[in-house]
Formats: sequence, C-alpha cells, structure tokens
Amino acid sequence: MTNYEIYCSAIRLASEIPDSDATQDYEDRAPYLIAAAAHRYAPLDVSYRRAHDLDEQQLLALNCFPLTTSFPLSDIFAPAVSSAVAGMLVLEENPKLSDQLLKMADSIISDIQQSIPFKKEKILSHYVF
Repeated sequence: MTNYEIYCSAIRLASEIPDSDATQDYEDRAPYLIAAAAHRYAPLDVSYRRAHDLDEQQLLALNCFPLTTSFPLSDIFAPAVSSAVAGMLVLEENPKLSDQLLKMADSIISDIQQSIPFKKEKILSHYVF
C-alpha cells in the first residue's frame, strides 16, 4: 500500500475527486498530514506488530511521507489514517464533516486497540503503604 492510496481514500472520504484541480492543495498538504497521523499511531503499530508476530518496523523521523512511498504502518491502520487525513484536509471548509471524520478515525483506532491481546507479566516491584 502506498501513501498515494491513503491520500485517494482520504479525498473520497472528503467527498472530492482525486486528481482534480480543486484537490491540488490537498495533494500538497497530504504528505505532511499522513506523516503526522502515522507518527501519532506509531506506538500502537509497534504493539500491534508484536501481538501478531509481525516484523517490527522503524518509523523514520520525517515530517513528510511522499505519496509515492509505501505506507509505513501496518495496513490495518490505513482506514484510520485516511479518515484522520480527510478530517484535517477539510477542517477549514467543513468543520462538521471534519469532526465526523476525526471521530471515525478515533473509533477505528479504539477498535484496533481492543483487538490487541494483553500479555500477563509478573509485577516486579511491590509498594508498601
């Protein structure tokens, strides 16, 4: 999956048509917004990968992920990032839609968090009151 696919999904969620003249500003901002969302969800991606025995991936400390590069998180995060990016893209033009899209992203992330199994660990320190 590429960042361009994430961008196209975000544009469709924002009720726009990809590659139109009206979305040029969105396309210019999308690499930065994808990077912001990916960095926000990166710690959860680490937990998700560990829980599902997937290869760990080091997220580069970049403030821009070009649209031609691969999406840096597990594919399960794509809908959340698309929703978050769409919400950020339309924030000024349509605050109500933006709020709905950002809530949708939070809901997807909540579902992912709940799908990660907890591991029992020994308590290594004891507190005395």
